[in-house]
Amino acid sequence: MKALSRAALVGTLATALAGLGFPLASLTALAGSAAPVITNLTLTPNPSNEGQQVALHGDFTDADGPEEHFLVVSWGGQLALTQQSIPAGSFSFDVLKVYPDDRPTNTPFDTYNVVVTLYDGSSPTPSMPNTFQSLQHTVNDVAPDVHVDLSQTTIMAGDSVSATLWFTDPGVPDVFTETFDWGDGSPLWTQTTPSQVKSYSFAAHTFTIPGTYFVTGTARDDDTLTGTKQVRLTVSATNTPPSALLLSVTSVVEGDQATLTGSFTDPDVNDTHSVLVSWGDASTDSNVAVDPGLRTFSAMHTYVLHGDYVLTAKVSDAATASTSNTVSLTVLPRNHPPIDLLLSATTVLEGDQTTLSGSFSDPDKSDTHSVLVKWGDASTDSNVSVAAGTLMFSATHTYPKNGSYTVAATVTDPANEAVTNTTDVTVLVRNHAPADLVLTADGIVAGGTATLNGTFTDADANDTHTVAIDWSDGSPTMLTLDAG
Repeated sequence: MKALSRAALVGTLATALAGLGFPLASLTALAGSAAPVITNLTLTPNPSNEGQQVALHGDFTDADGPEEHFLVVSWGGQLALTQQSIPAGSFSFDVLKVYPDDRPTNTPFDTYNVVVTLYDGSSPTPSMPNTFQSLQHTVNDVAPDVHVDLSQTTIMAGDSVSATLWFTDPGVPDVFTETFDWGDGSPLWTQTTPSQVKSYSFAAHTFTIPGTYFVTGTARDDDTLTGTKQVRLTVSATNTPPSALLLSVTSVVEGDQATLTGSFTDPDVNDTHSVLVSWGDASTDSNVAVDPGLRTFSAMHTYVLHGDYVLTAKVSDAATASTSNTVSLTVLPRNHPPIDLLLSATTVLEGDQTTLSGSFSDPDKSDTHSVLVKWGDASTDSNVSVAAGTLMFSATHTYPKNGSYTVAATVTDPANEAVTNTTDVTVLVRNHAPADLVLTADGIVAGGTATLNGTFTDADANDTHTVAIDWSDGSPTMLTLDAG
């Protein structure tokens, strides 16, 4: 035979004796069964919002010791009861509940009387020992969470915008009243009949006047709270694109920075502009910001290699209207100065032409060169042109006087890079033959000695002379005369 708990046994006896007409309270007392005692009861959170889950927790004791109990919770309002059994040996309970809405309507919050009844036994039998405890729980209304979505938030005057008004609300049974305002003085749209529809679409609306507008949507629930959403719409004046773009660029040598400058016009005085520059050499384009009110710009770029390039600049305003133009640039090769200048000059007699010869090197094959020759005798300098591809030159000069002279030559390329060197030239004295020879001889007798006298002239005062005398008798005479 299955054993019954004390509480179950008392309940069974009480029910049976009550059927025979015995007072129930007396029978319960006779049985000596004790009702459970609730020692702790909490509801979290309290207050709560509509649609929010709350947690009910309770602790209790029972003098009868471990036995089965039954829990009944009345949540207040029209919410369904919660009923559940508590197994023997357990002296606490936890229950979750959602208040879908605060009731009645037209109130920002409502208070509910939550009654917790705990029975001995496995069911809510009134004849069984029981106890109850209540607490107050407040449920707050929550305003609708409103959204306004615009097809665009920045347009030009004369353009159109469509919109969607939608919202969410945790109050499941709520009904709503909505409004929508374009913010430009056009009629206010109102959903006057309360409804549970939560999304509305609005056809394209045209804004003709530039300015800033606030498009507003609202939703009011049936408990007095209203949600509002505003979206800023900027309507710009009809745009005039920039125009008359003029470009110029500095000529540079490879490896140096080129500067591009530009100017343009735009009648929209408040427009801001940006410039995109393509340098024409496969490098990354440059973005240049133009300060409000300015209509000029500049940008710099380094070209690694010489050559011909086409630069493109595109000026755009805030409405993306733009104008473009191009400019050509020749980047020159970087110059290398001429080097290794070697000079030589021929030794000549005074009054004769000497020839100066020179050679040099220059890796810039297309360079032409000019040569400046200083002859070292206070005469006019000589200028010699050397064609591209030629690395030698020559020049002639006549020295009227003998002596030693230092000749200096400077070779210069088109970039004014130069090399200089010197060489010495010796100009020899030009010889003059003796002249005006006059001879006299004294008369003699046979066997006597003849005396020959002679005079001559010589422009070369430092010359020595040799005199050869032929006596016609087979005995010549050679004389040496000192200079002077």
